[in-house]
Amino acid sequence: MPTSRHHRLLFALFSSLTVLTLLGSVSACAPRSASGAIKIYVSLPLQNPQGASTHRAIELALKQTGERAGDFQIVLVSKTDGDESGNSVGASEEANAREAVADPDVMVYIGPLDSDMAHISIPITNRGGLAQISPSNTAPDLTKTGFSPGRPGEFYPTGRRNYFRTCPTDDAQGPAAAAWAREMGYQSVYILDDGEVYGAGVADQFELKANDVGIAVLGRETIDATDISAVLSRIAEADPDLVYYGGYTENGAPLVITQMREMALRADFMVPDGAADAQFLEKAGASAEGVWSTLVGMPPAQLSGEVGRGFYTAYKAEYGEEPDTLAQFGYDAARVVLAAIERTQAKDRKAILEAIAATRNFPGTGGAFSFDRNGDTTLIVISGNRVRNGKFEFVRPLDPGL
Repeated sequence: MPTSRHHRLLFALFSSLTVLTLLGSVSACAPRSASGAIKIYVSLPLQNPQGASTHRAIELALKQTGERAGDFQIVLVSKTDGDESGNSVGASEEANAREAVADPDVMVYIGPLDSDMAHISIPITNRGGLAQISPSNTAPDLTKTGFSPGRPGEFYPTGRRNYFRTCPTDDAQGPAAAAWAREMGYQSVYILDDGEVYGAGVADQFELKANDVGIAVLGRETIDATDISAVLSRIAEADPDLVYYGGYTENGAPLVITQMREMALRADFMVPDGAADAQFLEKAGASAEGVWSTLVGMPPAQLSGEVGRGFYTAYKAEYGEEPDTLAQFGYDAARVVLAAIERTQAKDRKAILEAIAATRNFPGTGGAFSFDRNGDTTLIVISGNRVRNGKFEFVRPLDPGL
C-alpha cells in the first residue's frame, strides 16, 4: 500500500525588495517565509477508513506535544487525495504536492496512503527539496532497485533521496504470506490482483515465494471489480486450496469472497493489509469469516512496550475507537518529523530533511528503528491474522524471510 527531498533555493539579488538565498543541495525556487510557524502537509484519502485513522494518529502525535517542536508552532495542513468513495485520485495527489512545495512555510509532506500516488508526488517533492514520509507505501520499487525497470531512479530527478517510510515493504509481506500459507498446509493457489502498483506488487512477491516453497500456482489474473463471474468460473475449474488477492478493499476484495461463498467454492481466501480493514468486514459481512490476512506491523491491540501501548491507549481515549493497523505508522511518522524539527531548531527544508535521514534507534510503536540509506525503516515486522466473529484477530508474527 505506501515519500521526501533536499531543497535548493536560488535567489538572485535583483533589487532591494527582492532577496533570494542559496540553501544548498537541490535546486528549486520558492518564496521566502518570515513566519515563525512550521507547516506539515498531510495528503491522505480522508474518506477512506485507513486514511482517516492514519490522519487521526498524526493529529494525536501533534496534540501530545502541544503542537510544538522546539521553538516552533506546528500547523497541520490536512488535504485529501481521495474521492467520495475513498479511492485516491492522482490529480488530487499532484495538486497537494505542488501546493506543499510552493508554500515556504511547509517543511515536511506526510503521505500518501497508496503506493500508486507516491509515483506522482515523490518527483514533485524531490524537485522542491521537501522531505516526504509515508506511513503506508509498501511498494518496494519506490526505494529499492531490482523490482521495476528505471525505478526507483525515475522518482528522484535531483539524484538525491528525500523520501522515507515507517512501514515495512511488500518484498517482506508477500513472501511471509506465501510461507505462512505453506506452513498451514496449502498446496495450490489461484492469485488475483487489482492491477494497481500495490496490489500487483504484493501478488508478485507472493507468487515468487509460493513457487519457492512448493505451492502450485494454478492461475494469475487481474480482476475488474465490476464483473468477476468469468474469473470465478476459472477458479472453480482450477479448484485451488487457496485464493490470494493482492489489492485494496475498494477494488473488489469483498466481492470476490462474497461470490466465492455463494458459489460454494472450497478454497480459502487470503488478503494483504490493503484489504484487512473495517471496510472489508462491513462489505463482505458473514462471508468474511475465516479469511486470512497479513499486516505490516502488529495489530494495534498487540503492540507492546511503552510507546506502542501508550499509542494504543491514547488513541482509544482520544477518539473512542480502535486504530487501524496503519495508524501506528502515521503516529511514528509524525513523531519522527517533530523530533527532527526539534533537533535542527531551524526552519530549513534541507536541514530538516537531513535530520530525518539521520534518524537512528528511534523509539517507535513497534520497537526501535532507523532509516537505511534508501529511506526505509530497519524494523521489519509482519503479522498473520484471521477473521473470527466478524473481526480480524491476531494469529502470530510471521517470518519476513529477509
